[in-house]
Amino acid sequence: MRSRLALVALATLTLASAHVAEAQTGPVRTIARVIASGDVDGRFVHPVCDRQDTLVPSDHAAFTYALMRNAADADHPMVIDTGGLLSPHGVTRFGAQRHPRGLARMVRDLGYRALALGLNDLAAPRQPIVDVVRELRAHGIPTIASNLRCTAEAGALCEELVDASDGISMHRVDGRLMAVMAVLRPNATGLISPDRARGIRIEDPAETIVRFSRMAREQGAEIVLAVVDDHVEGGALGLASELPLEGRPDLMLVSGQDELLFARPQSVRPVLVGPPENDGVEVLIRESVEMRDGYEFLAQPLEGRGISVAEPIRDWIDAIGRDYCEQWGRPLPGAELSSPIDVDQMLEMVAGILREAADADIAILNRQALDALWRPAREGALTASDVFIALEYDEPLQVAEVDERWLKRLANSVVARGHIATPGLTWTGTAPDLTVKVGGHPAESRARYRVVTIRFLAAGGDDEVVPPLGRLGEWETFGEEALRTTTLAYLERPREQDPREALPDADGTLEWQFRADADLLFSGSSIANPRQRCTDAMLMTEPERCDAEGFALTDGGRVAAYDATQLSLADVITFGFNVALAANAAAPDWTWQNTGSFLYRTAWTEPTGPMGSGFVEAADQIRLRSTLSWRGLRQGGTDQWYLPDPTADVFVESEFTEPEGRGYHWLLTRPTLGFRFQLVDKLQVQIMGGFQAQPLAPDRQVEGGFGATMTLSPWDMIKLDQQFARMAFTFDYFVAFSDAEAHGTLRGTLDAAFDLAGPLALTLQANLYLQHQSAQDVGAAVSVSAGIRLGYLGRAIGP
Repeated sequence: MRSRLALVALATLTLASAHVAEAQTGPVRTIARVIASGDVDGRFVHPVCDRQDTLVPSDHAAFTYALMRNAADADHPMVIDTGGLLSPHGVTRFGAQRHPRGLARMVRDLGYRALALGLNDLAAPRQPIVDVVRELRAHGIPTIASNLRCTAEAGALCEELVDASDGISMHRVDGRLMAVMAVLRPNATGLISPDRARGIRIEDPAETIVRFSRMAREQGAEIVLAVVDDHVEGGALGLASELPLEGRPDLMLVSGQDELLFARPQSVRPVLVGPPENDGVEVLIRESVEMRDGYEFLAQPLEGRGISVAEPIRDWIDAIGRDYCEQWGRPLPGAELSSPIDVDQMLEMVAGILREAADADIAILNRQALDALWRPAREGALTASDVFIALEYDEPLQVAEVDERWLKRLANSVVARGHIATPGLTWTGTAPDLTVKVGGHPAESRARYRVVTIRFLAAGGDDEVVPPLGRLGEWETFGEEALRTTTLAYLERPREQDPREALPDADGTLEWQFRADADLLFSGSSIANPRQRCTDAMLMTEPERCDAEGFALTDGGRVAAYDATQLSLADVITFGFNVALAANAAAPDWTWQNTGSFLYRTAWTEPTGPMGSGFVEAADQIRLRSTLSWRGLRQGGTDQWYLPDPTADVFVESEFTEPEGRGYHWLLTRPTLGFRFQLVDKLQVQIMGGFQAQPLAPDRQVEGGFGATMTLSPWDMIKLDQQFARMAFTFDYFVAFSDAEAHGTLRGTLDAAFDLAGPLALTLQANLYLQHQSAQDVGAAVSVSAGIRLGYLGRAIGP
């Protein structure tokens, strides 16, 4: 939008120059002047709070000398700010809270005649703003918000404003009647904290401008001026182009410009002028006898026409400087610094504070959230002044639950743009194929992670450095606190540590993952195929093929009446379940993995021979495992595969029912010690030695042995949109030695799943059991099942 405005501005300035040259053939005179400032953000002074100075004038306020000098001219120009004159800078915020009358007097003495209520004013603490607006009104300086209305909850604000219910603000400028209005962007209440948005309604800017322009003409206004936020939908130029001719103002002042803007839509009216950031612009309104309709406008910057800041700013420094340093210049109870801090370190600390306050896994904060010119007011500690100066915008906090794919998009965005703090999120590799970690642990595709950021970034600010949530849902506002108040609350809590060191390690969390997968199997069939009866013809011609009850005989036995495959099967009932549970903990220097699997399947068939009917077990298995590993050999978080993790492991195998003939319940226990090697992200090998025993067996023999385990954690083989095909396996081999012989056992489980919807998935699982010993053939058991799985994955951090 800015580039489009710049092109229009270039073309319009050319046309304006030609228009001026043409107009000079007749008498041209200036009938009124407008002096406008924009995006001042309250940056009049800078806090020092040392033994010599309290507050010093800011370079950002250099335009005020020229502004005040022009305001004092005999033609009494309209001097107006386009929004945010007194917010959000910390010193002006202090002045609003402690000395609202002095702040209003400074605005009066600078020569302002009206202020537009800006977004930052609306986002500021409510009562101080109300107090300042009341004092300004007492000096005859209205604060205008023409498309804002209040309910009783925000009635105190609208009581002091010139709002939608008050009509248009009328002023005399060099003897001419000038009407002034100002409109906020429609989504303004969604960009501020909820407590400051309550009771406020923003009406459509275009409708307000049309209604108030007509009202102004009816009341005799010769010049109609409107202040517009450039962030309205379609931009200020688009808004101006869509207004009906009879509902257009003569001049639109546009807030939110980095440089001087001078443009107009295709029609003659209105002209758009945007004052540059932290500066002012002078607009000359001219007429001549040769101009048939409207006025001629000439815009020029105030920059360079002042030699210093205006005297009212120095008077204001004298009035509040000492009080400011006494109140906000003192070290905060929990902000003692063990080493110097700069803007980048402040950014990381504030992001860490947001992460802790929102109980989030990851915080996102951009460099622009801090004043790049900020420096600590004193050595060795942070003050409230530092918080209010460094954090210019008290943005509300937003939280959301995201997945691994979204985190990868975020990581790629941060790599491309830089200057973004993301405590809790790290990555390896090169874009776009990054591998992300949360809290120092690899992100899991099925897991959800809590993210906190400021409203500006959640809404797509800073060129959408934060990706849209899309199918993941919507951002939610976190409580009533905002960026600055959350940071201040943290630093006000007494502590002996440096506040940076007191924050938990964002990349060294203790993370728990809980898994529960349940595969259920039930099937049954009931077959009713009657015996074939003899027909009348058979009874007459072949009576020997019929028995006494009239059923047909074949080879001396009765036969089925129908030959169809579906009626030639047996009655069968099959029931089974496969439940897998896991509770795994991961810390920077240790892991604790706990798994359990419960497999059972049984079948019943009708009798087909001498054996009677009944249930026959097809699978019966209970396996539990707990593995504790120490990762202390991996200094600095290195992931070389050859570095071992000393490991203690306990394996237990049992059954649901005891088979006939064995005489005891199977309960194998196997404690071992060994080393684990992390080959790649999901694949690990464990080498171990220990013993195994059957405590319920009659001989209770203890056997020493050694073995190895290879485990692949759930690995995403295929990704189709939001669906994943995963595979996991575990192969465990252990050789045990007894007095008489050695015997080995291989246990294997292969699991594959494909997501369907929500927690449901198609599954295929194979279980393998091989056993061998001296002088015996290998025994083997293979079980394969397929079905529907109901799965759950949860996360927890700490303790």
